[in-house]
Amino acid sequence: MIDLHAHVLPGFDDGAEDWRMSVKMCRQAAADGTKGLVATPHFFRGLFPTPEAAAVGAAVVELQTLCEKALISGFQIYLGADCHLHAEVIANAKSGRVPTLNGSRYLLLELPDGPLPPRIKNVIFDMNVAGITPIITHPERNSVLSAHPSVLYELIRGGAYAQVTGGSLTGLFGAEAQRAAELMVTNGLVQVIASDAHDPERRPAVLSEAVAAAERLIGSALAGQMVKEVPRAILANKPISFPEPVRPQRRGKASLWRRLLGN
Repeated sequence: MIDLHAHVLPGFDDGAEDWRMSVKMCRQAAADGTKGLVATPHFFRGLFPTPEAAAVGAAVVELQTLCEKALISGFQIYLGADCHLHAEVIANAKSGRVPTLNGSRYLLLELPDGPLPPRIKNVIFDMNVAGITPIITHPERNSVLSAHPSVLYELIRGGAYAQVTGGSLTGLFGAEAQRAAELMVTNGLVQVIASDAHDPERRPAVLSEAVAAAERLIGSALAGQMVKEVPRAILANKPISFPEPVRPQRRGKASLWRRLLGN
């Protein structure tokens, strides 16, 4: 398996506290069957200073070295970012100030947990035109997208992909997030399962239990793609192959949907 979203580098955000914890998280991931993990510190979140891409890259190299010294064999660390939507996201991704996933065109993008930006579909379109493919992180924990999954459907149809957090599928984030995650998985609105790990205890870097939960919803073949074939394609900068999403049953008036999407 490959984990595309993990806060495993110390000193950048609310993830690993030190290198010892970082190595522990990587050992935990490897024991669970993960062979590759993308280090994705927060960029432009506001709660933390925005890191320098070069410093994150150096930390990735350091963690790889520490894992090899710790005899965590066959385990690869990749460079990435958990980028919050901001006005200069396209320019910063194009310039390298915000690392994409392993230097590919794919960028982890977190939307605000509240009213979506005006004309969000246009933002997704502009990113695609600029050669950047956004992967919306944990939509099942976003208050708008979890309550109105058809908005996520429109964003996926408009050129985005989405990543569900494994812990949401196993109930770690509560019943509401679990219900939203199950609906999104069942309707093909998310194409990736990732851990969004922050520490070894409360939010560990494990995926197998979430994959088992997804298997009960969509079968082993598709669930496996979400942690194997799809992440491999992303890291290799190749097109993603996954079934077309299905529009969930709408709730609410059509005017609400148009307003949420900026139409």
